[in-house]
Amino acid sequence: MLWSDESKFKIFGSNHRVFVRCRKGEWLDSTCLVPTVKHGGGGVMVWGCFAGDTVGNLFKIEGILNQHGYHSILQRHAIPSGLRLVGPSFIFQQDNDPKHTSRLCQGYLTKKESDGVLRQMTWPPQSPDLNPIEMVWSELDHRVKASLGTPSRLLEDHFRTRSLFAMSSVSQRSSGLVQRRTEASRNAAAGRERPADGEEPESRHAEEEDAEGDSKETRLTLMEEVLLLGLKDREGYTSFWNDCISSGLRGCMLIELGLRGRLHLEPCGMRRKSLLTRKVMCKSDAPTGDMMLDEALKHVKETQPPETVQSWIELLSGETWNPLKLHYQLRNVRERLAKNLVEKGVLTTEKQNFLLFDMTTHPLTNSPVKQRLVKKVQESVLDKWVNEPQRMDKRVLSLLFLAHSSDVLENAFAPLLDDQYDLAMKRVRLLLDLDPEVEASKTGANELLWAVVAAFTK
Repeated sequence: MLWSDESKFKIFGSNHRVFVRCRKGEWLDSTCLVPTVKHGGGGVMVWGCFAGDTVGNLFKIEGILNQHGYHSILQRHAIPSGLRLVGPSFIFQQDNDPKHTSRLCQGYLTKKESDGVLRQMTWPPQSPDLNPIEMVWSELDHRVKASLGTPSRLLEDHFRTRSLFAMSSVSQRSSGLVQRRTEASRNAAAGRERPADGEEPESRHAEEEDAEGDSKETRLTLMEEVLLLGLKDREGYTSFWNDCISSGLRGCMLIELGLRGRLHLEPCGMRRKSLLTRKVMCKSDAPTGDMMLDEALKHVKETQPPETVQSWIELLSGETWNPLKLHYQLRNVRERLAKNLVEKGVLTTEKQNFLLFDMTTHPLTNSPVKQRLVKKVQESVLDKWVNEPQRMDKRVLSLLFLAHSSDVLENAFAPLLDDQYDLAMKRVRLLLDLDPEVEASKTGANELLWAVVAAFTK
């Protein structure tokens, strides 16, 4: 069940009359006054949803929301959130607001219902508004108003810092540490390093194809590609309520090392083990030239007994209750990856003030690099789509899975037309419905890749 609704949060003043009792001579006392903002600049309108104990997308509404705007919300936020949080044939709830029941929106939902994507919940007229999301809005409104008044121009940032995820049971995964070599050391390493034994030629060939027409400074790792998809171009930071990207970046590290021939899964043996129970083994300890990958590789090599893929994602993210294993955590991963992209000329560094603290941001400065990345993702499920995953480039296939697991794939599909968007999401769901155990057993498959996929999809 996916519950949804719109709500307006007003920081200054009140939507109702406010009365105060005061003594003679206290009319202008600060305790008897309510702060106001001219032109009604103290409020923000949002649409949100949740299912179970997990919240979905939160969308800030600009101006007046009409049927066309709500139709876009259904396409870009409501249905993707329902499929991500519940799955196909989820029950979708909305009230009887005129824009919700418009012919445009009802026709769209009816079509999706006939396709088996969702089921519409009948909402009674003159309902007492028993939607449980009202309790979520009430809690969020209480937390936002608990702080001091905020100017209108800072209201959105203020709202982000008190997002819905502050109330959900989803824990905020911590970020990790990564250091990157300079371009000079990269060029030097490229000159003296030979391919490690077992390194996949297809992966190396794919890197060369992806970098065709680009300089070496714009060749991106899987981690950098996922982060770049998640960064807001102008603001220079990822969504404050995206708690998936941290673990997604750790999955990127494991697949990157697997594609480079440094890691692999232990043999399945006579009694065939599942992908999630097989241990990650070090195949080659040759330096990759990337300090973050080398650090992760060192952890895997020196750990005895070996750990599974799921365990390594948790250990590298710092999500472990064992204090003796906290040293595996990689810190400040997003910030370090952003600095890597600054070195490559893709991003720049700025300082922005968020209420009482300064935050380092990395706005996009080289748009063509991100445009090529977005185009590559779009074409992989549109013009260059192939029905058999084993025929897809392993790096592109990994990017699709990891971008979805990091909740940033939606950013690449946002510019598409409605028909293209529906087709792209349909094909992504086909990939997500694949059985990793079956795909890993096929000839030429990378077992570590499918083990990471299984860790995020099962």
